[in-house]
Amino acid sequence: MPKRRSESSIANRSQETQDLSEQEMSERLQQRLEELGPIDVEIYSRSRHRNELARIVFTETGATVSTDGGAYHVNPDEETCTCPDHTHRGGCCRHIQAVGIARDEVRRGILSGSLNNDDVTIRQVATEAGREERREQLSISHEYTDDNFFYTGHPDAFQEDMERASFAAIPYEYENALNGSNTTFGIELEFVDGDSNAIARELYELGICSNQSMGNYHTQRQPGKWIVERDGSVTSGNRGGEIISPILTDTPETWRQIEKVCEVAKRHGARVSHKTGGHVHVGAEASLDGKRQRWRRFFKLNAGFEEVYARISGGEQGRMRYGHYAQSSLSQNLLGIRARMPEEGTTGEFQGIISRISAGKYQMINISPFTTKKTVEFRGFNGTLTPGVIQANVKYAVGLVNSAERSRIKGSETDNIIPSEADRKRGRIINNYETNNTRTDTSIMAALDTIFPRQSDKKHLLSVIAKNDWKY
Repeated sequence: MPKRRSESSIANRSQETQDLSEQEMSERLQQRLEELGPIDVEIYSRSRHRNELARIVFTETGATVSTDGGAYHVNPDEETCTCPDHTHRGGCCRHIQAVGIARDEVRRGILSGSLNNDDVTIRQVATEAGREERREQLSISHEYTDDNFFYTGHPDAFQEDMERASFAAIPYEYENALNGSNTTFGIELEFVDGDSNAIARELYELGICSNQSMGNYHTQRQPGKWIVERDGSVTSGNRGGEIISPILTDTPETWRQIEKVCEVAKRHGARVSHKTGGHVHVGAEASLDGKRQRWRRFFKLNAGFEEVYARISGGEQGRMRYGHYAQSSLSQNLLGIRARMPEEGTTGEFQGIISRISAGKYQMINISPFTTKKTVEFRGFNGTLTPGVIQANVKYAVGLVNSAERSRIKGSETDNIIPSEADRKRGRIINNYETNNTRTDTSIMAALDTIFPRQSDKKHLLSVIAKNDWKY
């Protein structure tokens, strides 16, 4: 446990540091950095498109920064680094950024008198063993609600709920929207017409966005912050663009942020049209990485329920935007089902297989990001600025990935999992993928029963489905 200090003690030390000269502060900072030993900072990798841990060890001559990509020497005073990015391009690379973040945090600790060795948390380096432990930490919580209710066994209840949903408001939840799952996700909200700079500026003032104005396509992103950027398919001048979230989890803060982002965007004139998409990225490392049968179930789910997914994707426009940017991924999923998958746990081989199966970025289900970012992207959803529709989309995407992990006919000694009878039933529905993919109420019932253990989530999706038509 960190040592406790009295408020008067902290105040005295803080007053002492205020009297330090810049030279004395610099010397004390350097001494403190060397005393602390390794410091871990989370930093965004542009090449891998994900957040990574950088482990920093300060020395008299600067700092050594170690990441998955290698170890490099940083001179923080001259802002130089030995990494290829800085050597060839110059500027501030992520290693220099990480050193700056660490120095600033320690400096603030010195100024407040609140930093000692017990206050420093050293996080594990992402070695192979560390990644395995991280997969365990990321694994979905099994303390979820399963009410064991199946529409396929109660078609009359489905018809009643479907009829109510056609005129009912779309729900929006703040607590436990994903039924106990800690699976990470991210969203991209494309829009037209809105004043992109005004949207970015207000979200920046609210502490949500990292930039005060619209950035270029694939602008460098700050961990934990949203960003407004250009998108060639929807941006004209300073109007229209894409609002991109950081990595999110199922917390009240997340859902309130999404609600606020939509409110601000619409107030500044943003709207959606047939041109806009609303992509959902789902962290799949814990659920799918190195797991042969889970990947097969994932592909069977997508192959069996593509028509239902397309109907959900209509959002507030009624029908899915079906074209170049979100093509049918049915052939990709069928290929994935039949692919000769490697044995469990050989992650590198899985990445190679996934890379070969991928039919390209512009699929309703884009699996190509998994080889670099450990995510899968659901690109079928139309653009929307309605929080309840966004949440329904996230529920479907996260629920499908989690169902691929959980739903099974047989137990697994490798995973030490004994499926419930309800999950065995879901596993049997998944295996009927060849007959599931139809434009019928039967397929809707089967999809909702397989992906959602709670009837409340099924009703939430019905509130979107009932207002939409099947795709063109």
